Amino acid sequence: MRWFYRLVAWQRSLERDWIFIAFVAFAVVMSGWTGLRRVRFESAMSEFAECASREDAACATVSVEKARGLEPDNLRVRVAQAELLILAGDLPGADATLVAMFFDADARAFGVSAVAIDAQRLAQQDREVRGAALLALGDLAARRGDSVIANARWLEAASLVDEKLLPPRRARTERAAAVDRARQASDLQAIREDFTRLIGQARGDTMDAFHTNMVDMSTRIGKVSNEAARKKLLNAIDSAQRAALLSHQLAAFGRVREEWFTTGGVVYPAGSEVEMKFGWMRTQYARQAAERRQSVSLTQFRDERLVADLKKGLEAALLEAERQMSEGMLAASENARPEP
Repeated sequence: MRWFYRLVAWQRSLERDWIFIAFVAFAVVMSGWTGLRRVRFESAMSEFAECASREDAACATVSVEKARGLEPDNLRVRVAQAELLILAGDLPGADATLVAMFFDADARAFGVSAVAIDAQRLAQQDREVRGAALLALGDLAARRGDSVIANARWLEAASLVDEKLLPPRRARTERAAAVDRARQASDLQAIREDFTRLIGQARGDTMDAFHTNMVDMSTRIGKVSNEAARKKLLNAIDSAQRAALLSHQLAAFGRVREEWFTTGGVVYPAGSEVEMKFGWMRTQYARQAAERRQSVSLTQFRDERLVADLKKGLEAALLEAERQMSEGMLAASENARPEP
């Protein structure tokens, strides 16, 4: 009977061993499958990073879909979705996506922007998430034309990502900056030419042409990126406009004065063609003629003093316009120079 008991014991031990072996085999298979999924995910994200660095939206979209099918809740996938919005030109959507990831509801209620996200705020995230987020933030800033913030974010990401992802981005930024500098230089040259023409019109009595040129020049100045320069250039236009008004008054004054001497100080009735044509200046001379019948010499003396004051104000306004224009052009030209 001993052999029978030994057989039964061996069968029972074999059953226990098979259970253990099956468990180990299952664990090995699951571990291998998890590892394979992770490898495929990392491959998809690496492919996405390269596509994004080339701004290849189609390639990047395919890569993100692969990664999302493997790990849909991974933060890197959400950052990649923000990157896709940047490539598509939806900058507000990308900004909102990044803000929702790294700010709580209270901060979002105050309308915080993704510009506030930096390496310090990302310190609690994994290395891969920090690198991907900083690249996306740099791309967002570059699309908005802020190369300073873009380069700062890419510099922070340099130690966290593959170094080959940065040169294409920096090259694009440099090309865009060169194009922008050339455009600004061309715009500044056009503004200077418009201003020279504006000053010539301000010295004359051509208000219609002056206003037309002033509107065109204001539109050009509105495109100047430097806020301080833009303000000074607009102040120059205001000074030129004051000069044009003084020049117009001076010309009208001369016409009214000539007519007053021609008519001998005759008072024209209110509402007459002459009264409506010359406005308050004609009324002033008519009132003087009616009330005091001043002598021609006294009137001429006062006229000459008023003319001198108008000319003095005209020259002062023109000098102020030139000063504001020179300072504005100097400030604006700083942006049109290549960075050292």
